[in-house]
Parts: sequence; C-alpha cells; structure tokens
Amino acid sequence: MRHFIFSVIATLLLAGCTQLTTQPEINTQIDKTALPAPPEQWKITAKLGVKVPQQSGSVTLIWEQMDTSYRIRVQGPLGQGNAMIYGNEDRIVIKRLGKPLLTSDNANALIKNTFGWSFPLDELRFWIRGLPNPNSAITSKKQNASGTLEQLNQSNWVINYSRHQKVGQWEFPSKIVAQKEESRLTMIIRQWELL
Repeated sequence: MRHFIFSVIATLLLAGCTQLTTQPEINTQIDKTALPAPPEQWKITAKLGVKVPQQSGSVTLIWEQMDTSYRIRVQGPLGQGNAMIYGNEDRIVIKRLGKPLLTSDNANALIKNTFGWSFPLDELRFWIRGLPNPNSAITSKKQNASGTLEQLNQSNWVINYSRHQKVGQWEFPSKIVAQKEESRLTMIIRQWELL
C-alpha cells in the first residue's frame, strides 16, 4: 500500500514539473521595427495661407527648429512684409526692417498683435511633424491604419492632415489645415530637411 501511495505522489510531482517546464516563455525583446521619435532639429520651406475675419493672404515660411529654439523667416505681403521671428520656449523676438524690435515671453500673443492672425507657435513645432503637443491635453485624434495622424483636436484647434511625404525613415505632413473658431491656417510644406 505504501509503495502504491509513493508511486501516485511521485507521478503527480513529475506531472507538475512537466507542466512547469512547458509554460510558454515571455518575450522580453524590444520591437526593433518601431521607429524612434521624429527628430527635433529640422528645417522646412512652406507656404502659409491665413484666413481670418479681418484679412486673408499667404506668406512663405522658412522655419529652422533646433530642439526648443527656432528661427522663422516670413516673406510676403501678409502682415506688412518680411520679418524674422526667433526665440525659444521662454522668449520670442520679432525683427522687421525699419521697425522697432519686438520681444515678449508670450509668442502667440506677440505674433497676433504684430501680424493680426493667430499662429500657435508652441504647438505647431509638434503639429508640423504630425505629433500632438505633449504639454497639452488632447481632445481627440484620428490615425490611419499605419498610425499616421489624420486629425487632431488640441488646444481648441482642429488640425487636419491630408498629405504626407517620406523624409528619411519618417512620414511627415506636407499639408496641414488648422482651424480655431474663425481663424484658418493652411500650410503646404514644399521641402523638409533634417538637420
């Protein structure tokens, strides 16, 4: 009888060990196909169309972004001619030929007061790359099957992406339409350059 009980216990223990060794292993490897975050150093040449109740028109933008610092050349008749906008997260400077230098710690307000139209600079450096601003809440967003952003609702702006272009290993927007109340910005990006 003891021999029988010992045989049953041994069989159960061996069955338990077998079950332990046949458990599937957890895959801890990182997905190597995932792309890194888009670069934060880039340059674009773009046409910006602006439509607000008081005016409408277009300018050419040459925008260089180096992490949080930027330099944007505005060329065209909208907003009284050419201007250079430069700064970082803490300060903005607007330089126009024959006019006093303007500076502020509020980029959006200074641009609106100077040119007469809204230009959400802090958010646009992310939106231009097809990313939400990580510092603001997202109301909603839509992506296509490949994960590319098609629409974003953030900071009371609705941003639609209708065209993209391949730049290195990334898909960057080439047409962006941003709308907030009666303000509408249409940006056609003609050239992307990674710095």
